[in-house]
Amino acid sequence: MADQEQLDVRNAAGKPPEEALFFYQGASEVVAPGVFFFPKMGTSTVFECDDRLLVVDTSPRWVAQHTIEELREKHSKAPVETIIYTHGHIDHTSGAVGWRAEAEERGLPRPRIIAHEDLPNRFDRYKLLREQNNFINRVQFDLEENVGMWDDSNWVYPDVTYRDALNLEVGGERFELYHARGETDDETWVWCASRRVLCTGDTFVWSSPNAGNPYKVQRYAKDWADAL
Repeated sequence: MADQEQLDVRNAAGKPPEEALFFYQGASEVVAPGVFFFPKMGTSTVFECDDRLLVVDTSPRWVAQHTIEELREKHSKAPVETIIYTHGHIDHTSGAVGWRAEAEERGLPRPRIIAHEDLPNRFDRYKLLREQNNFINRVQFDLEENVGMWDDSNWVYPDVTYRDALNLEVGGERFELYHARGETDDETWVWCASRRVLCTGDTFVWSSPNAGNPYKVQRYAKDWADAL
């Protein structure tokens, strides 16, 4: 019962159980010293690095504000210095709009965003094919006719990109970024050795890997297996 009381099911109200799971917004967890995991759609992991924060994935735009509020209320009010995108899907990147707005409201520098070099091309394609993506997702996810998640305002492009690997330091903490191909061609997985925390993005998912469907581009099954 205690676990059930922690659930935030506001955006799953009225949905059958199999659909409600897709919108799960549970309470955040401290998974290692100074590491906060937000198990919302797309997920978000926040590392406390001395007097600043590093965020791996932003959660989607329609969830990010809730993530930010919970972070500030329960864990840390330190400024976000760096955001890492693990890949370019909307549920992992579109919340950057909210993180950037929060920094501006507090009079803080805009967080720098880091991603693989193929990610900007994905955003360009999303902008070019916005209406097609909206139509396909309405069909695939049985959404209402007026639902259109693919909006140009979602896409906050990275400030820094890399090709194969990148090491960076934030607040004295070292983070190692590595490229892989699996669900997408622009994947990044992140290793923080000092905390022994691995952020996989969608290189590792809770279900069997989705190597594609008839509505969308096929994915990289062999490369995905190699990455795992």
